[in-house]
Amino acid sequence: MTSGAAKDFYHKYYRTEKGAMWAKGHMGFANPLLNCLSEIRDLISIVGKRQRFFKKVLKNNKKGLILDLGCGGGYKLFTRYGAVIGVDLEIAPLKNACAACAYKMAVNADITSLPFEKDSFDYVVSSDVMGHIPLDKKNLLLSEIFRVLKPGGATAHAVETASANFLYRFAQEYPQLFQKSFVEEIGGHFGLEMPQAVLDRFAKKGFRPIRVERLWGFIWPTEEYLYRFDNEYKDKSFLIRALVAVSKALNKNIVIHALVNVFLGAVNYFVESLTPLSHTQGLLLAYRKP
Repeated sequence: MTSGAAKDFYHKYYRTEKGAMWAKGHMGFANPLLNCLSEIRDLISIVGKRQRFFKKVLKNNKKGLILDLGCGGGYKLFTRYGAVIGVDLEIAPLKNACAACAYKMAVNADITSLPFEKDSFDYVVSSDVMGHIPLDKKNLLLSEIFRVLKPGGATAHAVETASANFLYRFAQEYPQLFQKSFVEEIGGHFGLEMPQAVLDRFAKKGFRPIRVERLWGFIWPTEEYLYRFDNEYKDKSFLIRALVAVSKALNKNIVIHALVNVFLGAVNYFVESLTPLSHTQGLLLAYRKP
């Protein structure tokens, strides 16, 4: 996908219902009690796994200048650990990154050609962005991360991946539906590749691993089943239809939804240790620049 085509895709996507939701950013709750309950939930729930990962990586290091790649509307969690500069192809969500998530600066740019000097940042982070980068541009992105990161600096990412688990393989049996549901409607996952391929790219660029975790296997947050399968996929399998129906029921009540995702987080903790790397659905990666 060319830079112009990508800009056009995201310009349109941020005007969809899902895109508008993501453009608001990850602000947390304004109400202190709700925010506290959310923090407690995130200690074990499956939906809180990304947050736990970033906290583990960033809390053990000194505060510094953070670059958030493909930031959308921002991720307020990052501002706990330093001043944050966000970069995104689309201008509209960048306004939210500054206004709602308190980013120091928001820059409209292509993350494969960053407008920053060498050795500028203490941390470079991204959440659910690398799966959007086409395969022929991934090495360029990693080169840019390496270039702008200070020696000794850390880079941490939640990376969407392809998978060999049975849900992903079932989805791929219907190429047109897969393109619609797993690539376009979920936000433009044009560069999904297997987990080992992602690890190999970081290793070849000279990054030193700090922490590598698996995101999910076939156990996902309940809303993820709806994002991907609450469509024509329901007509392809009784099991998928049942999975969607159960997920809908569990998502109707906010308390039940929270309790179920806490339970799934506990189950996933044990299941992921038995899951082959090729069957994982996403990676949580932290590396250091020598």
